Amino acid sequence: MKLPSVNIKQTSFNEQDYIITQNARCVVGNIINSFNSGVHSFNIIGSYGTGKSSFILALKHSLENPHYKLTNNVGQFNGFKKFKLLPIVGEYESIKTNILKHLPQEFNSVNLFDALLSYYTDVCSKEEFLFIAIDEFGKILEYAAKNNPEKELYTLQQLAEFVNDPNKNIILLTTLHQNFNSYAKKLSESQRNEWIKVKGRFGEIVFNEPVEQLLHLAAAYLEQRVSKRLNKSFKELYDIARESKFISSTFEYEVAEKLYPMDVFAAQALTLAIQRYGQNERTLFSFLASQGSGTLNEFNDHPTKTYNLANVYDYIIYNFYSYLSEVNSDSSSWSAMRVALEKVEGFLEIEQISDASKIIKSIGLLNLFGSAGTSMPKDRFYTYIKNALGVDEPYLLLAILEKSQIIRYAKYRSQYVIFDGTDVNIEEELLQAAGRVPRSKDIVSKLNNNFNLPLEFANSVYFQKGTPRYFQYTISEEPLIIIPTNEIDGYINLVFNDNIKSIERVIECSSKCKEAILYAYFKNTDIIIEHIWEIDKLENVLCLSIDDKDTVAKRELNSLLTFEKEQLNKAILYSLFSFSNDVVWIYKGATITINDKTEFNKLLSIICEEVYYHTPIFINEMVNKHKPSGAMSLARVKYLERLLEGVNDRNLGFEEAKFPPEKTIYKTLLQNTNMHKSQFGVYDLVAPEPSSSFFALWEACEMFMYSASEKPKKIGELLKILRCRPFKLKQGLIDLWLPTYLIMKRNYYSLYDSNGIYISTLNREVLDILHRNSKE
Repeated sequence: MKLPSVNIKQTSFNEQDYIITQNARCVVGNIINSFNSGVHSFNIIGSYGTGKSSFILALKHSLENPHYKLTNNVGQFNGFKKFKLLPIVGEYESIKTNILKHLPQEFNSVNLFDALLSYYTDVCSKEEFLFIAIDEFGKILEYAAKNNPEKELYTLQQLAEFVNDPNKNIILLTTLHQNFNSYAKKLSESQRNEWIKVKGRFGEIVFNEPVEQLLHLAAAYLEQRVSKRLNKSFKELYDIARESKFISSTFEYEVAEKLYPMDVFAAQALTLAIQRYGQNERTLFSFLASQGSGTLNEFNDHPTKTYNLANVYDYIIYNFYSYLSEVNSDSSSWSAMRVALEKVEGFLEIEQISDASKIIKSIGLLNLFGSAGTSMPKDRFYTYIKNALGVDEPYLLLAILEKSQIIRYAKYRSQYVIFDGTDVNIEEELLQAAGRVPRSKDIVSKLNNNFNLPLEFANSVYFQKGTPRYFQYTISEEPLIIIPTNEIDGYINLVFNDNIKSIERVIECSSKCKEAILYAYFKNTDIIIEHIWEIDKLENVLCLSIDDKDTVAKRELNSLLTFEKEQLNKAILYSLFSFSNDVVWIYKGATITINDKTEFNKLLSIICEEVYYHTPIFINEMVNKHKPSGAMSLARVKYLERLLEGVNDRNLGFEEAKFPPEKTIYKTLLQNTNMHKSQFGVYDLVAPEPSSSFFALWEACEMFMYSASEKPKKIGELLKILRCRPFKLKQGLIDLWLPTYLIMKRNYYSLYDSNGIYISTLNREVLDILHRNSKE
C-alpha cells in the first residue's frame, strides 16, 4: 500500500493503493495448502517495510469481497463464505494481555482461553471463519524472552495448540521482522530448546519481495505519470543493462518504460539500496511520492538525460547518511566513492567537476550493486554517460580521471572501477614487463600450474548402470597411458606439441591404449600462448615491481592474474568444444568429431561402456560411490549382521512396512538380482543367473577362488581385479560385494590372517578387519 506505515486496526484498505504481487499470491497459496494439511498457525517473516501489514488487510478484503483476486475463495477454508478478522497490534506486554485487550468487552475473562473459546463460539454461531492476526509479534516475543520465559512460552504453546485443533475453523497469522529463534539468543540452553519446541507449532512463511517485484511495484505506481519521454536513447540504455547483466534477462522493456524517467540502471540500484539500507516497499513508495529538488517528481524530461545513477547516489547519501556513516558491509565501497569525489575537486578544472562527479557516482554504484557477472565495456559505458548523465565528452573526462588515478578500467571485470590509490602505474609496468618476459613455449608446465578444470562426469552410463564415472584432465607433451585409480575412472589427455609428427604418435598410442583415455591434440596454440604470456608478465610485475606494503597494487594485479587464468581456461574449453578445428580428438586410434559438450559427454559414457563392460548394474546412489557417507557405513554393518544371522529368513528378516537404509542395500544387491531366494522352502544366497549383470563379476570371483586351490591367494589380489577394468567397482560396492560373496562361499575356502593363523569362523569382527584392510 502506498502509505509510509500501516496499522491493521486503524488503516482502511483501498484496492487502488494495493498492488497484488506474485509474492503475495504465493503466501496466500502457502497458507491455504498448509491449512488443508492441518497447520493453522503461521509466522509471516519479512524485513521492515516489505508490506506484511498491508498483506493482512488485503487478505481480509479479498475474503470479504470475492471480486478482489488476491485469493479466490472456492471453499478452501472448510467451505466458509464469511470471515471474521481479529486484528491485534503487538505491544511489549504478555501474549495474554495483548489478546485480552483486543477482544470485545463482553468476552473478557481472567482466563485467556475461556475468553478465546467464548469469542470463537460466537463467531462460529454467525457462520464465520475466524482469522486472528497479530502484527508486530516480535514485541511480544521480546517481552516473553525477558519476562518469565517459561510461563510466556507455555501460553504461546497453548495458543498454538488451541488454534491448531483440527476441529476448529480458525487461523492465526503473526508477522515478524526476523526468525522466531532470533528472539531467544540470550536465553539458557534449556529455555532455547523450549523456544524451538514452541516454534515448531507455527508454520513459517517468508515474506520478502524480490528486487524485480519491487521494480514492478514502482512501475505500476509511475505508470500514470504524464511524460513526453524525450530521452531518445531510453531503449538503448535498457539493452545495455541487459547485455551487461546489471538487470535480469527476464526484466521486460514494458516495465522499464513505466519506470521512466528512471533508467533501469538507476531503478535497479535504487531498489537494491532500499532493500539494504531502508525499509523495502515502505521506503520505495516514500521515494516515489517525495517532492522537492532532486526528486523524481521534479525531474524535467530531457533528450540526453534520465533520472540516473548519479541522482540515485545523491538520494541514498541524503536519506541513509546515518546508516552509511556506521560500519557496515558496504563501508569500504562508500568510503572509496567519497575519497574519489574529493580527488575530483582537487585534480580537475572547475568546469569539469560536475560531470566528472556524475561519472564517479555512476561507476561507484555499478561496482557496488552489480552482480559478480556484471560487465560494462568502455563503449557501452560511454553511451550511458552521454545519454543518461548528459555528459558531452565522456572520452576526455574518463581519460583525465584515469590519468589522475581516480578510476581505472579493470580488464578482469570489463568495467571501470574506482581506484583506491597507488603510486604504481600498472599499465606502464606491464608494458615494461613485455620487454623482460619472453613468450614461453613451455606450454605444458605453465598449464599444469594454471589449468584447473573440474572433473568431467559421464552422465549416461551413470543412469544406465548406477556407477558414477569421473574423467580427469591431464596435460602432457607426449600421449600418456595411465591406469585410473581410486575415484578417477578415465582421463582426457590434452597433448601440446608443435612437432609435425606428434599427432601420429598420439594416434599410435591411442590405438594401443586399453584404458579409458580420450586424447585431444592441439594444432593451434597461439591464443593459449598469448594468455600464458599475460600471466607471466603479471607475475613478473608482482615479483619485481610491487612493494609488499602496496596492498592496492597487489590486489589489482592479483585480480588481473585471476582473470587471465580464467581466460586461459575458457580459451582451452573454447578450443575443445567449438568448430575452430584447433583440436583433433582421438580415441582407439581414430579421429573423432566432437561438436559440443553434449557430444563430448556422450562419448565419455561410450568409453566407459566399452572399457568397463563387466560393471554390474547397481543403482543405489548412496552406496555406489568411492566414499560412502557415515550413515551408509552404518547401514553396511547392519546389512552384514542380517546376512550373517538371518540369511535363511525371508527378506533377511526385515519388516515389510519399514525401509531402513540397510534394507535398501539388501533389495538392490540381493533381492532385485535374485541372489537371495527360496529353494525347497528355505531362503539362502545363490549364484546370480547368467542373464544377470552380476554374473561376470561372480565368474571372476569364482575363477579367483579356483586359482587359490592351487596356490594361496591374498584378498588384496581379488580387490585389484575388482578395482580394474573391465569392472572398476566403486569402493562402496566392493565393501558390500566382497563380504557378501565370502559369506555365500564360506564353506568352500579356508581363511588365514596375515600371520598365517587359521580363521575358523567368518563373523562380524573378521569382516571388519577385511573392510579396514580393503581400504589400504
